[in-house]
Amino acid sequence: MVGPALEFEYDVVLSFAGEQREFVESVAGALRDSKVRVFYDAFEEIELWGKDLHEHLAWVYSKAARHCVLFSSFEYHEKLWTNHERKSAQVRAFREHEADYVLPVRLDDAEITGHFAAVGHIDARVGDDGVRRRTPREIADLIVKKLPPKVLPARKSYIPAEPDELYRALDATKKAHKVAVKSVAGTFLGTLERMSVEERRLVLRVFRDGCQCELPSNVHVFLDMIRRDFGYQPETTMDMLYGLTSLGFTVQLKERSRERGGNLVALGWRDRHAYQDSTVYDYVMRNSLAIAMSMLELSQSKFCAHHGDKVMEDLDFVGLATDVPMAELERIAGVS
Repeated sequence: MVGPALEFEYDVVLSFAGEQREFVESVAGALRDSKVRVFYDAFEEIELWGKDLHEHLAWVYSKAARHCVLFSSFEYHEKLWTNHERKSAQVRAFREHEADYVLPVRLDDAEITGHFAAVGHIDARVGDDGVRRRTPREIADLIVKKLPPKVLPARKSYIPAEPDELYRALDATKKAHKVAVKSVAGTFLGTLERMSVEERRLVLRVFRDGCQCELPSNVHVFLDMIRRDFGYQPETTMDMLYGLTSLGFTVQLKERSRERGGNLVALGWRDRHAYQDSTVYDYVMRNSLAIAMSMLELSQSKFCAHHGDKVMEDLDFVGLATDVPMAELERIAGVS
């Protein structure tokens, strides 16, 4: 049985040579999206600025993490700096008698020599078909499985680095469109942060269930339906929504007879940032509301209304990415 996790600054540190940066960066990004505390130099630029790197990295690779993933390659074994990292990791393995502290990953045919020659490794070399035997995502998943179970803290105001589910929902396939989607998503997250939980739930209700015939400008719902769902009188609903206009929302009361269902409220939203790229700007102007609506819909789609409220409290939009483990979704929603 695996015991409780000890306290370390990082869950894992990554040791690699520069020629493998693209592959390792993909592994690091996948680990970060899985909430693993990963030491990867590009993520630590500010932390490393001005430090004695020889001393600091010796500490990182010998004391700061639960595991060190060593990406073995010809260049790795030739470089002075990576050998310094390897020796620091070796000191830790000897001192603590931790047989599985170093987790080697073979990226080419270079032989793993010395202390780690007999250590089990993962084969991520390129096969005869020109394809790597393990993808960065697969390597990251194996690392996650190696880590002991732990209680993950609630995460607030989070959008994954690659919200591919959101891209797919919006049919955003061009690079400029993906840039626009991610930027607008960040703006809308900032908008939600400035709102109360009650305001978020009201906006979600309108965006989720409103009539979409007037997109991309707005969606509308019967005020009486909001009264039935939330208990808000029409005047209260309108006051709450009018209070959001400074955040980029547009609100319009549409008067209708009681026989036709009563008055409607039309709600829209647009990212007000100035974009220099004309392609990005045009896409944002056309799709701001659709992006905001998709964010809320995707974040709620895997939960019942009760647990979906937890997502609105924490604004944890990890569900915008593909392949989120169910255990993670349950943690976000507070499911025991």
